[in-house]
Amino acid sequence: MPDIIRICELNWMEYDRRLREEAPVVMLPVGSLEQHGPHLPMNCDAIIPASICEAVAARNGGLVAPTINYGYKSQPKSGGGNHFPGTTSLDGQTLIFLVRDVIEEFARHGVRKIALMDGHYENNMFLVEAIDPALRDLRRDGIDDLSIAKLPYWEYASEATLDKAFPDGFPGWPLEHAGVM
Repeated sequence: MPDIIRICELNWMEYDRRLREEAPVVMLPVGSLEQHGPHLPMNCDAIIPASICEAVAARNGGLVAPTINYGYKSQPKSGGGNHFPGTTSLDGQTLIFLVRDVIEEFARHGVRKIALMDGHYENNMFLVEAIDPALRDLRRDGIDDLSIAKLPYWEYASEATLDKAFPDGFPGWPLEHAGVM
């Protein structure tokens, strides 16, 4: 049986053993719940980073934390906005404190490598604002060997990747729509 990659599917003893023996990267998908047109589910921004994290973990031996399914307010200029029914957003401070607390808890468990996979553009700077104080707090508490990478998935979809994924030509939809379809 292959190793379980989702933290929530492990019992606490197996989780502890895997952290001590394997020192895996823990991947934390962060998304949002917002409209994506009439043809896609509202959790596109969570589905994509979670799927990427699961694929990477399965290939490289990491663990995937439960997805944070809510993000900062969707903006009208990026095609969203809270005037669409179903869009459910967090205030910036709420997102910062949520991510900060999760980072600090993982560090307390013994995690020393975290990758935040962002699926919602508007989360970007709030994730930075969560990482910085978490690292400061942890250093003050004697944990100075934690590494965190913030990875917005759209920064890794090169032209070559799109050509491989869409051999008949990229359909021109926003990348997240193509990722779900």
